[in-house]
Amino acid sequence: MKRVILIGDRKKERVATALKEVQEWLSKQNVKTVAVDQTGRLDLRKVKADIIIVLGGDGSILSTARRLNNNSIPVIGVNVGKFGFLAEYSLDELKESFQSLLSKKLKISSLMMLECAIYRDNKKHGPFIALNDVVITRGSISRMLYFRLFIDEREITVFGADGVIVSTPVGSTAYSLSAGGPLVSPTTELFIITPICAHTLSMRPLVLPADSTIELRLADGSGQETILTVDGQVSMYLHQSDRIILRKSKALFRLVRPEKRTFYETLREKLHWGGQPHSQRFK
Repeated sequence: MKRVILIGDRKKERVATALKEVQEWLSKQNVKTVAVDQTGRLDLRKVKADIIIVLGGDGSILSTARRLNNNSIPVIGVNVGKFGFLAEYSLDELKESFQSLLSKKLKISSLMMLECAIYRDNKKHGPFIALNDVVITRGSISRMLYFRLFIDEREITVFGADGVIVSTPVGSTAYSLSAGGPLVSPTTELFIITPICAHTLSMRPLVLPADSTIELRLADGSGQETILTVDGQVSMYLHQSDRIILRKSKALFRLVRPEKRTFYETLREKLHWGGQPHSQRFK
């Protein structure tokens, strides 16, 4: 018998209905549901199960990845939200594929995560773990920010922008993409630094090896109303003197991917990427 944990937000009617349906269906498959987390309070760092099924959207997957920390239980994302780039399974696909999942024919991607720490007045705050990205932006005051960028303890440049995104490969299809960053296969290991509306043509997205240590500081005059956000879900105000250090996390997130869909097929389906080749349009 397999042991399964179900996760979903009970405040969302569609998710609550799907949770009940899946729990009843699993019972008929002789699968034990060891926990149902509908409030986000279950300590996922210590739980034991064969698989976690998350019902919701990509935000639910991001939250689960951070909460697992370095717990290696594989996760299946069932899309009950709007987009479903990470939550790739539909309810029907979950049921159709479940027998192969039971027999451990799992296509699991081990996905890199990043960690961020804030150093303030000789004290460390964090680390905060992200699957997608860490973003620094302006708050309510509409003004340009200036950043000092250090890589492996060497100052690289000072640049002005509306903000900056430090992204994992998974996050390359999120905010970084909207800001002009590159598409990256999620199973690679690297960092992407993407300025948001850079105020110079010379500051372009930068791709770095995963063993790099990235440091960002606010240059003079940029300290008011500046916010750091982790995966779009955890945020905090920054002080002028803060040092933000980002590096690869020891934690990996293990996501079960549908066997019949590749990353590139998901890009075409979800983001309408690629289109029809030019040579085929006029045949």
